[in-house]
Amino acid sequence: MRIIISLLVIGCCCSQTISGQSLSDRYSGQFDSLVIAMRYAPALELATAWEKTAQAQYGDNSLERAFALSKIATVKRSTDRLGEADSLLQVAVNIAESLNAINTAIYADILSDISRVREKQGKNEEAVSYIRKATDIRKAVWGETDSRTIGSLNALSAALLKISANQEAEEILKNTIALCEEKKEMNTIQYANLLQNYAKMLSATGHFNKSWSIYKSCLASKKKYSGDQTFEYWSTLFSYCSSLIAGGNIEELQPLLEEEKLLSEKLFSDGKTTNSLSSLQLQGAAQMAMRVYDEAIITFSKAKQLVVGMSKKESPYYANFCYNIGMAYDAKHQYEQADTAFQEALFVQSKIAGKTSMNYLIYLLGRAQMLVRNEKIAESAVLLNEVAPFFENIKDNVYYYYFLQAKSDIAFRQNRFAEGIALCDTVLKSVPEKYGPYHDLIATFQEKKMTALFDNDQPKEGMMILNDYNKVIQYLFFTNYALLTDDERQKELEGYTFGLSMLANGAYRKPEIGAEERLVNMQLFAKNMLESTTRKILYKVQNSSDPTTVSDYNNWADAYEQLSGAYQNVSADATSENEAELKKLQAEAAVFEKKLYSHGFTVIRNDKSTLWTDIRDALQNGECAIDVFRFLLRKDRSFHDTAIYAISIIKPGATRPELVFLENGNEIESFAVGQYQSEISRKKDVSAAVYEKVWAPIAAHLNGVSTLYFSPDGIFHKMNLSTLRKPDGSYLVDNLALVQVTNLRHILERSPENAGMEPGIAALFGNPAFGNAAVSGPGDAVDQNYRDVLEEAGGHFKLTPLPGSKREVEQIAQKLSAQKWNPVVFTGAQATEDTLKKCKNPKVLHIATHGYFLNAEKRTDAPGFASPAAAQNPALRSMLFFTGAENTLNGHPADRNDGILTAFEAAVLPLDGTELVVLSACNTGLGKIQNGEGVYGLQRAFRIAGAKSLIMSLWEVEDKATELFMTHFYDNWTSGMSKTAAFRKAQQTLKAKYPQPFYWGSFVLVNG
Repeated sequence: MRIIISLLVIGCCCSQTISGQSLSDRYSGQFDSLVIAMRYAPALELATAWEKTAQAQYGDNSLERAFALSKIATVKRSTDRLGEADSLLQVAVNIAESLNAINTAIYADILSDISRVREKQGKNEEAVSYIRKATDIRKAVWGETDSRTIGSLNALSAALLKISANQEAEEILKNTIALCEEKKEMNTIQYANLLQNYAKMLSATGHFNKSWSIYKSCLASKKKYSGDQTFEYWSTLFSYCSSLIAGGNIEELQPLLEEEKLLSEKLFSDGKTTNSLSSLQLQGAAQMAMRVYDEAIITFSKAKQLVVGMSKKESPYYANFCYNIGMAYDAKHQYEQADTAFQEALFVQSKIAGKTSMNYLIYLLGRAQMLVRNEKIAESAVLLNEVAPFFENIKDNVYYYYFLQAKSDIAFRQNRFAEGIALCDTVLKSVPEKYGPYHDLIATFQEKKMTALFDNDQPKEGMMILNDYNKVIQYLFFTNYALLTDDERQKELEGYTFGLSMLANGAYRKPEIGAEERLVNMQLFAKNMLESTTRKILYKVQNSSDPTTVSDYNNWADAYEQLSGAYQNVSADATSENEAELKKLQAEAAVFEKKLYSHGFTVIRNDKSTLWTDIRDALQNGECAIDVFRFLLRKDRSFHDTAIYAISIIKPGATRPELVFLENGNEIESFAVGQYQSEISRKKDVSAAVYEKVWAPIAAHLNGVSTLYFSPDGIFHKMNLSTLRKPDGSYLVDNLALVQVTNLRHILERSPENAGMEPGIAALFGNPAFGNAAVSGPGDAVDQNYRDVLEEAGGHFKLTPLPGSKREVEQIAQKLSAQKWNPVVFTGAQATEDTLKKCKNPKVLHIATHGYFLNAEKRTDAPGFASPAAAQNPALRSMLFFTGAENTLNGHPADRNDGILTAFEAAVLPLDGTELVVLSACNTGLGKIQNGEGVYGLQRAFRIAGAKSLIMSLWEVEDKATELFMTHFYDNWTSGMSKTAAFRKAQQTLKAKYPQPFYWGSFVLVNG
């Protein structure tokens, strides 16, 4: 759902002049120049002298004095002293009316100035009334083609847009633009202002592309005739940015937003004008559009306090900021805070302009929408009835659709299914014509209709809506991708995975709807989408020779390095100063990330979607591909805590995928996997009962399959399928070659059998000096059985030496040297975190050390682990240990490279050309399982960094067995086998010596 917030629209201030009056001749030109240059102090001084001169020459009750008073009021209005301006203008009006000068140009000017004051006061209907009267007078005095009349018509059109009288505004603008063109007066600021208002009208009625084209032309004209450091230029830039936000064009918005911010800071440097408030409003609106709601709340709150400091609490600005804060809290599902903000906005707005003003009704609608989401249906319905007469009469305004959204929400919640569907159809029919085929509104109402159809046992009809919904969601996802952080992208993709879950439920309940193909195609798009697109962007960036891109990449990597250090150094009892510094670093890192991704974003926008038929056609005889999707059962219009696994099976030559549902997802995740892990840890054979529950229903569809490509999800990330034991006592590894992949798309990228074996550089790390490097060298080590987790003794941490890992990397180096590779070995004091970070794109990166994954529920007081951030972020809980790590764990880090490499840091390692990363340590495959995105931990980090293939462990590994396994793997691989074949043969060789899966099954190869 797009969150629409209220933007304060700025109009240019144009002073009118009169001719034939000596005082006007003396003062007007200079006064107008000062106002345009925003030199308000000298302008006020000049206008005051003007008024005193008029009073002395013509008396208190002269039209000349009334005109001078209106000029003083212009300055007061421009500096937001609206009460003073209003009082002066009332005096001027009274003078003109007492002289019966109501049909004069001066009287029109005074009315026009009153209109601008009313506009700033939020009384837009009154503003229209005054400017309409002024325009009629100017037509009579100067004629319809005079430039002063045209300027007045332009101001009238702007006022009409604010009360959603779009049709009348459009008619006026078209006529006045035609007049200018007929008179050949297109090379003027006035013509540019007309076009600007026309662009506003187009934007208000949803014709965004045409609007943006005109805005670009306006900006070019303003730059030519007034320069790009002026108020005139800023007003167009502001309106253009507002339109881009409304139309969801975040990509084009970003550079313009930065330009607007810098220009507004220069023009309104004191920060105490309504223009500076409008600039803050724009920044907050952009943050809302980019879904960074916490940042938006900070921006709106800052602006709100600025209003209070200007003694303008009872102003439309204050009400507007309260409303937008409410919208931000609503988006965060913090309904109590949202309601407080909404009610404050409504209270202030009612005092300013009453309960019939457009802004009041918009605020009321916003509160009604929030109440629906908070399940306060009756209260929301009352508010909707109150605003209905207004919104039903502005059908060319976006707020009309948000009114229909609230109505449809209530209809569906009250089981008025037909009414809700009809409301969805109304929107889906008209919105594409107004806003184009990919607007957020379309996705919102498609989702509503699709959900209602699935929930009302019409999955086939729902599936048809889902097709269109997917296209819109994919477009919106890629439009916003480069402007979001990784966490924000995950939220952005939730809409797509919601549709996938709805489809899976429909296919589960009614297999006859034939959802297999659509389900697999959606999985192929969604699975590991964030990881793969991020990797593609980084690939382009890392291989760029553009100096700006290179600089941005280095800034990004450095920012994440600093942020990682800050995370690890923030303790559980961190001060507010520490937390503030951490937030500052987070914000800086996010800025660098977004800036970096904008350089490489184009590489993913036009990616061709992979279909299940592409996978089928790439498979050879005897091969099969399986995709796993975990979803929750939906019943009674909500998702329940019952897990189901959809197993999609693709075979060569198949007319459609086969679909198997494991209905016992909860049992698999608790009892079956619990039994599996228990037997593994106790070094027992895995019970055949686990096979029966987890794999037997799938195996029934795999007759004749010898090679299986397997893309896991959910609990399958915690199991090595090769270790499942069948009732006959054999293991899957005995008769089935299993190839684990992050996404079945990997099948399309398969290389020849011996690809990647061309000699290159291999960086090998083993047996770091975990303690004091000067004392605890590798020669002091004794054999350690396991490369397991930290050992706590007396409140301190001990990382035991790993002599087997030293032998391991040295033997691998010998084998690689024999094949003309260039291995570089780092052990003992040389095996530092800093050395690793300087290894750029080795062909092989092999790390044999201690690994650790800190479970979220497990806390420790060790430095680096006590931070609340570490408990929440899986990238901070997955780590590898290097030289000096033990010192760091006991509170004595040597420097910034403290010997602990977290997944957070690993993601920015320069591994673009790395064929294989081997994490020869305990638990390196563990992390937080994120449905569709795999395991958030070391494995994801190294893949994002660029590793093509990855070997990692699912449990603690025994030192000698690991040494033997790795030796066999490299023997096989360097002899010409594929990584997959070499890995399987190493498993079988080790299994012959150590039959229990604990020894031979701890490692898995991903994307081999």
